[in-house]
Amino acid sequence: MDQLTVAVINTSREIVEVLQELFESEGYKTCGTFTYLYKGNESHFDNFIDQNKPDVIVYDIALPYESNYKLFKKLSEKMKEKKIPFVLTSTNKAALESIVGKTKTYELVGKPYDMQEILDAVRRSLKEKK
Repeated sequence: MDQLTVAVINTSREIVEVLQELFESEGYKTCGTFTYLYKGNESHFDNFIDQNKPDVIVYDIALPYESNYKLFKKLSEKMKEKKIPFVLTSTNKAALESIVGKTKTYELVGKPYDMQEILDAVRRSLKEKK
C-alpha cells in the first residue's frame, strides 16, 4: 500500500516544520506550504494539490478568522470532488467554532497543539475517508 500523505498549510514556518516532523515520525509522507500564498491566487493551491496529492490537509485558520475562513471555504470547495478531508487548527477554537458552526466536514483542533490530539484527528479523517 502507498504511503499516505499529509499536507500542512499554516502561516508559520516553524509550525509547518514541527507538524511535518510529527507526521513523518508516524510514517506519513508530508508536504507543507503557507496560507498567504493562496490569498488572491487560488490556482497556486490547485497546483500544490496536484503536485503533492495529499490524503488529508491540516489547515490553519489564523486571524482575522472570518476572512481566513472564507478563503478556506473557497479552497475546500475545490477539494470536495477529490474527497480530501481537512483538519482545521486555530489559535482560538471557540471563536472559529462560532463562525463555522457544527459540521462533520472536518475536525477543529485548538492551539496550543496537543500533538496527540492533532495526530488522532488526522487518523480519524483518514479512516473516515476510506
